[in-house]
Amino acid sequence: MSRILFVDDDPQVLSGLRRMARRLGAQWTAEFAADGQAAHAMLQNCPVDVLVTDLRMPGMDGTALLGWVQEEHPDTVRIVLSGYANERDSAEVSGLAHRYLAKPCPWRELEAAIKQTVAARQHLGNPEVQALVAGVGKLPPMPDLYQRFAQMLRSNRAGSTEIATLLEEDMALSAKLLQLVNSAFFGNARRVSSVQRAVSLLGLNQLRHLVLSASVFSAFAVSDPVLKQWAERLWQRSVQVADLARRIAEAMGLKDDRPDQAYLAGLMHDMGYLVLMQRRPEAFLEFTAQPEFQSDLESEERRSFGAAHTEIGAYLLQMWNIPPRICEAVLFHHRPGACEYQGLNAVAAVHMAVALLDEHTSGPLNYRLLADVSYLHRLGLMDLMNEYREGFACAEDAPTGK
Repeated sequence: MSRILFVDDDPQVLSGLRRMARRLGAQWTAEFAADGQAAHAMLQNCPVDVLVTDLRMPGMDGTALLGWVQEEHPDTVRIVLSGYANERDSAEVSGLAHRYLAKPCPWRELEAAIKQTVAARQHLGNPEVQALVAGVGKLPPMPDLYQRFAQMLRSNRAGSTEIATLLEEDMALSAKLLQLVNSAFFGNARRVSSVQRAVSLLGLNQLRHLVLSASVFSAFAVSDPVLKQWAERLWQRSVQVADLARRIAEAMGLKDDRPDQAYLAGLMHDMGYLVLMQRRPEAFLEFTAQPEFQSDLESEERRSFGAAHTEIGAYLLQMWNIPPRICEAVLFHHRPGACEYQGLNAVAAVHMAVALLDEHTSGPLNYRLLADVSYLHRLGLMDLMNEYREGFACAEDAPTGK
């Protein structure tokens, strides 16, 4: 049974939350607090699975409460339900809350958000891994890219297209940007899957404060030189996968924002490793030092960490409210046949991209993903897969030099 704590200093809002909680059913236990201090006292005695809090409250406000909960109870899913927030609030809360819902919020929307976050939390049954993932509010950007981005913004000459192109190189920045633009604070009726669209919606002033905010860049710095090298290889491979996945999606005939979904899913497909690098650095280095793996990679990771990098990455992206198709591709790119939707989408594009690159290039790990032939036959993609294989072979056989 999941426990939820609602915090709001408005009696009418709390009354409405009580009515909604009665409709949630027997699998939920709801508790209520009229301010941050009361919630703090309750959580000291007994943590909850989900915290839903207002921001502007007397005494201990929602931001302070969220920060304390993140520190003391990192496995608690943190949702903001607030009627007012300025630009500075949004940047600060972006590193503390997994979801942001704006008042007035329809009860069905709030109920769906709670159920989605709880389902994502329960996807990983290991409480230790849940705490590991849920405690990550921020991920490290590529240091070199951060410097280029900061310089670009300071110049005041860069347009949205140039900025979006730069941000698309980094999975952590792209994920955080999509989390922000898909929050209710920015008032978008549809999910945004494109970094270019996100940059256009936010505007340069919003980007300047949100992306350059110390709350985004100060946490989880990689200091170990071996981890830095490993992270660099991971980022380079992710960019390769993203670019190839978008080209494959376009070759499949996918339209609208679906090639962008494939690109972003490719960019984030190994995001779970960033979490492990930050939260379990010694175990991560020991795991990646293995000369070879005895079974499939996900099984090896579950034995070592309690969950696979695919599950960790998808779980984090779900809590960040990243569009479902992107989360789906991150979760199933090693085993696409397990995906409920068996059609042409980002799952297929990313799986093919990773498998093709693993056939012809050396990835970060001593492991090569084999293409799921039965899955590709079922979707009619084997001819396309073989076309790309021939293209790789031709590129390898091409003469080099002057």
